[in-house]
Amino acid sequence: LLINEDRALQRDALHRDTDTMAQSLSLRLQAISEATSTLARDAALPERRFVVAARDTMTLRPEVVHIAVVDPTARVTRSVASPGPLGESVRLPNTQLTSERVVAAINNARDANSSFVSSTYDDPSGSAGPDNGGPFTDVVAPIVTNDQYRGAVLARVSLPELLRRSVAPDVALRYRVSLLADSSVPLASTTASA
Repeated sequence: LLINEDRALQRDALHRDTDTMAQSLSLRLQAISEATSTLARDAALPERRFVVAARDTMTLRPEVVHIAVVDPTARVTRSVASPGPLGESVRLPNTQLTSERVVAAINNARDANSSFVSSTYDDPSGSAGPDNGGPFTDVVAPIVTNDQYRGAVLARVSLPELLRRSVAPDVALRYRVSLLADSSVPLASTTASA
């Protein structure tokens, strides 16, 4: 009887912790989406002021490792690397974005006139190669002026860092937590110490 009660308590704690983690992850992505939308509204700022605003966003949200602005043809017009350890400019100005997943997210954000989260991807480009904080997803916010699409702001999010920031330390000590792709392949995981 006591063993059954103990298992029931453990199960309830697991359900509570899972709900809390899911809510934390959702709130972090929502905050990133809102910050990206704000940057899209501010995309016409002079270069220096935009860079300061983008870096402030990435300082507050270390899981955002790069912010780029693209024109309506998905050509990068501005590129800002995070001041954090994972920051690196991988989308340089005048680069045409061709990744199907990223271009699809840009098109979806444009068509919905709303922020959109891309499917996940790996990107071993850059000096860190495969140890660059990936896999990633992009939060894409359209830039619309006078009801005309002018491009988009892309916030590159490191999924391992997003998971680290979303899981409370005490929970990370008790459980191994993973973000899984639709195919059930782990994208990022914590390691339980206990």
